[in-house]
Amino acid sequence: MFGLGNIALITSSQCRAARAFLDWSQDELARKASVTVRTIRSFERGSAPYVSTLEAIHDALVRAGIAFTNDDTGVGVTMRHPEP
Repeated sequence: MFGLGNIALITSSQCRAARAFLDWSQDELARKASVTVRTIRSFERGSAPYVSTLEAIHDALVRAGIAFTNDDTGVGVTMRHPEP
């Protein structure tokens, strides 16, 4: 996982796992993050999007109840209650 400032940005694997938790398609994540489906597909294949795009993807998943972890035990994804 990599980050910028106070926001922790996610890996492509975390993005795929988060979508699986939410049972979201790439199309749905693209709509929720206000990015193109092509951007989601490209990111999940390993391409690095613009930081602002990554923030939009991250924020959409967090609003839906996803929490990203990165500590000594590894990188992960957990499901929390969605934000109001």
